[in-house]
Formats: sequence, C-alpha cells, structure tokens
Amino acid sequence: MSRTLLAVWWALLGACALAGASPAPPSPAGSAHAAPPAGPPAPAPAGVTELVAHRASGVVTAWLGNGVHVAHKRSTAEPGRVRVVLTLAGGELFETEANLGVSHLAATAWITRGGTTAASAEPGGPAGSGEIETHGSGGPDALVLKVSAPADRLVEALTRARELLQEPRVEPAAFERHRARAIREQARLQAEPRAVLAAEVVRVLYPPDQARFRFVTRADLERLTPAQAESWLRRHTVEEPAPLAVAVIGDIALADALLAVERTLGTLPARARIAPTTHRALREVPQPDLPRSSRTTSTLLTGDNRAIVAAGCYAGEGPGLRRTRALALGCRVLERRVWSRLEGAGCDAAPVKAWTLPPGAQPGRSMVTAMVLVPPEQAARAAQALAEEMGRLAGEPPADAELDGVRKGVLEKLPREDDVGYWAMVLSAAPYRGHAPDDLARVREDFETIGPHEVREAWAAAWRGGALLDVIILPALP
Repeated sequence: MSRTLLAVWWALLGACALAGASPAPPSPAGSAHAAPPAGPPAPAPAGVTELVAHRASGVVTAWLGNGVHVAHKRSTAEPGRVRVVLTLAGGELFETEANLGVSHLAATAWITRGGTTAASAEPGGPAGSGEIETHGSGGPDALVLKVSAPADRLVEALTRARELLQEPRVEPAAFERHRARAIREQARLQAEPRAVLAAEVVRVLYPPDQARFRFVTRADLERLTPAQAESWLRRHTVEEPAPLAVAVIGDIALADALLAVERTLGTLPARARIAPTTHRALREVPQPDLPRSSRTTSTLLTGDNRAIVAAGCYAGEGPGLRRTRALALGCRVLERRVWSRLEGAGCDAAPVKAWTLPPGAQPGRSMVTAMVLVPPEQAARAAQALAEEMGRLAGEPPADAELDGVRKGVLEKLPREDDVGYWAMVLSAAPYRGHAPDDLARVREDFETIGPHEVREAWAAAWRGGALLDVIILPALP
C-alpha cells in the first residue's frame, strides 16, 4: 500500500462510512485492484494530497498531487460494476471557423497506438457482465470520456483510459464512420423547432465573430480531417494537459477506488486544477442588454407549418442550485398557465415548453425560455400571452395548490438516487461548475420544499422589469 493511501486510510476510518457501513480496507498487493497489467514501467504515481467527505451525499472528493480531481460514491445499484467519467476542460471553447465540430468527431473516433478505443466494448457478453466499455464525446467546454467496467477490473479500465490520454490517435476509418453519423444527426436535429429557435437566439445574442457559438453545418463536418482531430486530442492530453476531473461511482470501496485512480491517473503529467475559474475568460460572454426582438422566417419549419413563438430572460447567477430549481418549478407553472390561456382563446397551440438550466459551460449565460408552436396568424397573440404570464409569475407567487400540482410531475422525472450514470456525470463536472456534491444530492429535497414565494422571488430576479428577448419565426413561404 502506498504511503499516501496509508495516511488517508487512518484519516477516513470514521468519516468514510457514508453509506452506513465501514469502508473495506485497501486490497492486498495480490488483488485485482493492486497493480495494472504488465507493460512498460509507469512514472511514480502522484498520491492523494487532500480529501473531503461530503456526508449528505455520501461522496468523497480528493485531489491527487498531479492536479487531478477525484470524486467517489459507493452504489450497489449495478452490482459488481463501476462507472467512471473523466472530464477534460476545453473542447468547443477553443474551436474556430477552421475546425468547428472537431471536438465531437475527435472524441468519438479516439483510439491509441495499442488499439484501445473510446467507443468500444469487449465481445462475449451483454452489458453488465465482464466487459470494459469506453465512450468519448465532445461538449461545449470539455472532452468527456466514459468508462464502465467490472469493479474487480477497475485498474485495467483506468489503465485503458490513461492510454487514451497519453497516446491519443484517430483512426481514419472510424473517423469517417462517425462523420457520416454526425452528418445524419445534424440534418435531423436542425429541423427540430427547439434547434431552429436556438440558432436564432445565438444569432441575436452572441458575438458574430465567435465561431464556437455557431451551429455546426454539414460543410463544417465535411472539411474536417483525421489529422485535425488527432491534433485536437493531443492538444488536450499531451501538449497542454488539460485540467481533469474523474468520478468513480459504483460497487467499489473508497480505498480501492482511490488506490486504482492513484496508480493509473496519478502517473499522468501535472496540470492546473479544474475549477469554476478554469477558462473563465472564454466561458463568460458579455450579455447584450434586453429587451430585444426578432421576427424572421425559416425554410426548416415544414410539417404542419406552424410558427415558433418564444420569450426569454436572463436567469443570471444565483446562490447555489436551489434558485435554479425554483425557476424550474416556475417553468412548469408557466407552461400550464400559457396553455390554458391560449386554449381558452381558441388558439390551436401545441403544448407549451419552458425550461432553464444552471449556468455551466458559459456562466451567467443561462436563460429562462418558453416556447409554443401556433398557426402563423396566431403568433402575435401567443407572444403577448407568454410575456404577460412570465410577468405575472414574477409579480405574484403561485397558489399552493397550483405549485403542488406541478411539483408531483417534476419529482417523478428526477434521476433516482441510485442512478450511477447520473452521479458519474454530475460529479465529474461538479468542480468545473462550482457545484458542491451535497447541493447536487439535495435535488429531491429542494423540489419537495421550495414554496410559492421562493418561486416568485427567483422569477422576479430573472424578470428584471420585463427585459425580454421575444422571438417569432414564421415558416417561409414556398
């Protein structure tokens, strides 16, 4: 056992029995956790230097000496298995006109000189048996690598992840397969009403000289090359090692998880710690003043020839996630109110959709947005209804019965407490987003206890006297 882990072990004897049971001791040197498969000697691993137990969530977080952040949560929801998510800060933040779309294609076609892939599963068994599965993806401010493995093969799985970070390559045939898939998906998504609205919001609000805010087109994807994708991976992993956070969630004791991470990812080059301030100059974008309006047409609105009508306001940055959750409850109230109003006025409206997201990839850029599809001749009436009902929600709290009516539906859709995939994703991103594990764990408690006045206060802070972005997109005439 490493000297670092021995010290950590004694510090955790009391604090880490977070699931109601004492932690198992570190595995002996001969166990499956103790040593990676035979290969060239690895650098001496960086050990755990800081560790915090988060009692409300059952999460333990740690820093390795090389700057890698680690989160662990014990779960037996998938017996004998673990999920691992690695978040590398960067991704689309650095894209330009010359390589727009490269983050997604590079991550999905990611392999190594030894043939380990970021989109592979061993043959010979269904998911949940003995195989190790890996999958890469690109995001607005990160490259993400997901790993699923048997708990007793965690060191082997993390060794594969380390190989992907040390010797990234893009195989041309895999690149072409993923490009073809991305082109099909781009064609499908661009005609979705929410995507049409998002593209128009980006056009109105975001700086025109910032290519990374523009939606990727088929032409963008077609001009990318495997060499560009491989260079992109190397930039994040070898040339300028990106800040890295890893979450290990599943049926494995804390000591074994930390030991496995230390002996594999602890041998990676030193890097800056991941934090909410990481790449903040790129992640924060000046918000243009509201109100603003947009009236335009789109050839993508086919089908039943309805217009998109939307209204939005900046959600801003609030103290923790509870405010965002209050806004989300208000969204459900708004949907019901606008739908009832339009139906009562004889409008042939599709169901109203309203949403908000916590500030993440671009802090402070989150909006509260509501959208409805109506016949073009009813667009003005729908726009008025959206604006007035948003203002009403900011001006007076919903009735208790009205709020309780939407609360039940929200609670039914929350991720389960034992959803290991959910926990792996949110905990890997948490230090980047500035989210405390215990705040993430209080999601059900918050939605159960947020009252009418909290909803109104959250909406009033976003409403800002009625400074709205309102958008009407009509179907283009043939």
